[in-house]
Amino acid sequence: MVPLEGTLNFRDLGGYPAAGGVTRWGAVYRSDRLNELTDADLTHLGEIGLRTVCDFRYDREVEADPSRLPPGARIVRLTVGSAPGDNPRNLEDLIRAGEITQVSTASMAAGYLAMLENQAALFGDLIRLVGQEEHHAVVIHCTAGKDRTGLGAALLLGAVGVAEDVIIEDYALTDEYRSEHRLAEIGPQLEAQGLALDDLRVLFTAPAETMALTLGHITDRWDGIEGYLTGPAGVTGEELDALREAFVE
Repeated sequence: MVPLEGTLNFRDLGGYPAAGGVTRWGAVYRSDRLNELTDADLTHLGEIGLRTVCDFRYDREVEADPSRLPPGARIVRLTVGSAPGDNPRNLEDLIRAGEITQVSTASMAAGYLAMLENQAALFGDLIRLVGQEEHHAVVIHCTAGKDRTGLGAALLLGAVGVAEDVIIEDYALTDEYRSEHRLAEIGPQLEAQGLALDDLRVLFTAPAETMALTLGHITDRWDGIEGYLTGPAGVTGEELDALREAFVE
């Protein structure tokens, strides 16, 4: 966890056992939105060498909450949705409209699978970008740093040989750093609408089961993360080797 004042879920993906070593500290980070970074945060991110921000958010989210960045950092837009060109309403709007009343880990994992199926080329671009050290340090982020970011982190970690149980643990760490804050914030709003928080809890948390089911889908469909990346994502063996060289020490 990187202690910043303006985020809750900014984490280094370094230090995980991988094929041939461990993931490199200070190379790749994951985060929630960056619009509330303080001046002190920007100074710290400059000191750690943040160079590239991969923003997975929709246009609507970017316009509402533009990121703050340290000098010299650049944004790469990699909009992750269930279909190309997505710019959907936010969760609160959908809940208020009664279009979402109950969510399960299975339905969340199915949504993740749809993202993987429809945005495979984009995830291939992510692998290629992180595989070039001139882009480091990189942070990947969305709004909560949980769903789209969780998928991106899972693919990066799996591509360099991090075990599935560790990928699941990394995903679930969001519950330690962000979820309780989000539940305290959204709970009264749901209650006012006559909705049960437990019916929608999965939307605002990161249960390990959701990522476990997702990895199971990836294995069933593509024989694992490497199969997905070299298949629909269009990543070559040489590009995977470059990622391993850049991200493992």
